[in-house]
Amino acid sequence: MAQPLQYNNFVNGLITDYNETNFPENALSKAINIEIKTDGSIARRKGLKAISANVISGSSIVTTEVVRSKDKNLLAVILETGVIEVYDIDDDFVLAYTFIFSELSLVHKASVTSNSKAIYIAIDADTINTTNAALFYYIPINNDGTLGSPSRYYLKIRDLKGTLPPSSTRPVALTSDHKYNLYNQGWFKTVKNYEDGASGTDVHFFKKNVGSYPATLDDPALGVAVNAAASDETRFRAINITGEVYSGLIPSAKGSVVFEPFKERYTTTTMSLADTAQPTQNEIDTYLASKGYIVTSSGGADTVEAFASRIFYSGFRGHKKFAGTVFYSKIIENIDDAGICYQEGNPTSTNTSDPLDTDGGYITIPESRRYY
Repeated sequence: MAQPLQYNNFVNGLITDYNETNFPENALSKAINIEIKTDGSIARRKGLKAISANVISGSSIVTTEVVRSKDKNLLAVILETGVIEVYDIDDDFVLAYTFIFSELSLVHKASVTSNSKAIYIAIDADTINTTNAALFYYIPINNDGTLGSPSRYYLKIRDLKGTLPPSSTRPVALTSDHKYNLYNQGWFKTVKNYEDGASGTDVHFFKKNVGSYPATLDDPALGVAVNAAASDETRFRAINITGEVYSGLIPSAKGSVVFEPFKERYTTTTMSLADTAQPTQNEIDTYLASKGYIVTSSGGADTVEAFASRIFYSGFRGHKKFAGTVFYSKIIENIDDAGICYQEGNPTSTNTSDPLDTDGGYITIPESRRYY
């Protein structure tokens, strides 16, 4: 009786570090003169051939990088003038695409990578709007392997550290430091006051009922209470926090704030110290820029790489807060996901705070100096 054929598509690629008990499916351990395509199929690697006299040269070249577009090998060349030339390696280095970034006046450094969805480019350049900025672009790869029009995307992270150390002190007046950190820890939600059912922010009612503002060690989730006299309505009760024996012993979660560490422009806005409204995004950007968490002038990535359906960024030597940091995107489902380097669930939420395997984030390596 004929045995059924066993199909293997090799989508997991070449695996050399294994033993007989843990060798993964859809992989191979040895390969000679073959190429593994993006769909897991294999093709014979062709021998060398002479190419035409096409020469890529010039003092204005910032960087070159071999990238893939479906089954095509391409060479991306980034010029100081803000022009990206893409050559078809498989077709004798014919110039296949020219992309002009009119907003760039002088490119200082750049890094390029690609996955099955797009070519991703991190650039540190002078622009027509500011002296110098860290910028990120993608060139989409169409289903037929052609390249689409470039678009800009933005790197975004959560503030998981805050700008103030944990403290049990409850101040009687708000400052921009304290208001920002309370908001980053999940405060300034619109709630109903436990006693009278009035609507407002939890910070406002805490001050009204306690006489001071919450400490950075106070957790707003402890103030959620059910009022039996009001048809079991969920309300906010400040004394649940001040009377909680564990209050102040465990640092509150952080991460409500999502921001761009490399933001070219924003409207400078002084933070309002009113306790009746959340800080606006412009107020947050202005505050974080004053603390060095947002740079508008320099600090582009030295290296950008695609791996395991994510994009990794590192080498931000011009950014003092993130010079030793590796950012990684969430699992890319849409092209714009390349800039989402944070946990999608709000860490301060009482409902959806769990991290997911698909989330983005960043890793700080204090001892690191330069990435390649």
